[in-house]
Amino acid sequence: MAHVVGGYDLWFTGKAHWKAHRSVAGGEADMVPVTWTKGWRRDSNGSNFLEVWFENADEAQARSGDAGPFVVALAEAKDFEVVPRVFKEFRGLFEVEPTGTILSPNSLETRILRRVDANKTAVAAPTPAAAKKAKAKKSKMG
Repeated sequence: MAHVVGGYDLWFTGKAHWKAHRSVAGGEADMVPVTWTKGWRRDSNGSNFLEVWFENADEAQARSGDAGPFVVALAEAKDFEVVPRVFKEFRGLFEVEPTGTILSPNSLETRILRRVDANKTAVAAPTPAAAKKAKAKKSKMG
């Protein structure tokens, strides 16, 4: 089931809820990490940070070394006390950059750069390479 967030269609890649496909107006899709609202914090200077969880430590380590920003889908859980988390709704898409701080074996701290909205900018649209890779994975999954 697709959810519309900031002009994008989002749908989970599977039951594990680690990633979501993202597309604009039914176009090619890329994949973005899904993280939870409980990981949001604001420092005393007013900067916003988001803990981003990954499926495993290798994926978190690889992403922490990225030089550039990436997009995450922010989701709210029905109840944060229940593990595994049960999805309630998407709250937005955000462009973030790793701060270099590893928060747990499978999570890292990111600085929120901006909210991503397909209705206001084309910059955050999936790149052709990312869309092609996501399409190939989707066709392998059936």
